[in-house]
Amino acid sequence: MNKNYKKILDKIKEYKKISIFRHISPDGDACFSQMALYTFLKENFKDKRIKNCGFDSCELFDNVEKVNDSFIKGSLAIVLDTSDQKRVDDQRLELADYIIKIDHHPPFDNYGNLNYVDVKAAAACELLADILFSNSFKKYVKSPKVCEYLYSGMLTDTLNFKTASCTSDTLKLASTLVKNGNFKMSDVTDFVFATKLDIYSKITKLRNYLNTSGHLAYLLLNEKDLEKIGLSYSEAKNNIAEFGNIQEINVWCIFVYNKEKDYWEGSIRSKRKYIINGVARRYGGGGHANASGVKELKITDCKNMINDLKLIANDNDKSA
Repeated sequence: MNKNYKKILDKIKEYKKISIFRHISPDGDACFSQMALYTFLKENFKDKRIKNCGFDSCELFDNVEKVNDSFIKGSLAIVLDTSDQKRVDDQRLELADYIIKIDHHPPFDNYGNLNYVDVKAAAACELLADILFSNSFKKYVKSPKVCEYLYSGMLTDTLNFKTASCTSDTLKLASTLVKNGNFKMSDVTDFVFATKLDIYSKITKLRNYLNTSGHLAYLLLNEKDLEKIGLSYSEAKNNIAEFGNIQEINVWCIFVYNKEKDYWEGSIRSKRKYIINGVARRYGGGGHANASGVKELKITDCKNMINDLKLIANDNDKSA
C-alpha cells in the first residue's frame, strides 16, 4: 500500500470542523479506527474541532458522544469501515459539507466525495495505519495511544492475525505500530480477547445450538433461543468466530432474530477458497470473500441461504 494520501491531508487542513463516522453495531475495527483517527487529529490539529459520531456503543469501550446537527453541518466527514451509506451509524452524515470514505470492504456504494478503498487491507485500521504512516503524513506525530488503537483494531478484524485476509503488508504495519507505540503486544491481546466468566458461560450455551450439514455449520436463533442463552441478537452474531476452528467445517454462519427491527440478520464466514459474499449479495447483503453479513431477512430467506451455503461448503468447485 502506502499510496499518495495528500488529498486527505489537504481536506483535513481545509476544514475547521471534522466529524468522524463508522458503521452501526460497531465491531472493534470500527471503534478503534474511529478513536485512532480522533486521537491523531486532536493531537496534531489543535485548532480544529473534532467529534466522534454514532449512537451504538462498542463492546470494548464506549466512544459515543452527543453531537449536534449544527456541528455536522458544514464539517468534513470521514467515514471509517463502512461499505455502504445506509450502514453509517448516523445518517446526519448527509449534513456534512464533504465526505471522505476510508474502507476495506468491496466498494458497492461509493458514497464519498473522496473514496479510499483497499479490499486487500485486512482491516480499516490497517488502511488507516498505512495512511498515517505514509509520506503524506510523515511530519505528524503518531502517539503511542494512536498506535495501540490501530493495532487493537487490526487484532479484532484478523482474529489475532489468523484470518485469510491477513497478508505480509498487515504484519509489516503491525510491526511498525508496535515499534512506534512501544507497547506490549501481549497486553493489548489480553485486553482485546479477554472474556468475562459470565460471557464465557453464555458462549458455551451458544455452542449447543450449532447444527452441521456436511462441511457447513450454522445456527438459527429465534427470540426464545436468545433468551435461554442470555445473549442479545448482536452479541450472538458477533461470536461467529467461535466456530471458525472446527477442522471439518468450511463455511459457518449465524442467523439471529432482531426483535426490535422484526427481521433476521446473518453473519457468514468461510475458509479461504470457499467464497461466500456472492450468496450474501443475492440476499441484499455483502462483504468480503470470506466474511459477509446480511440484514432484513425473513426466516424463509435464512433457510434458503443455508441451503445455498451448503452447496459451497460441500463442493470444492462451488462458489457463489
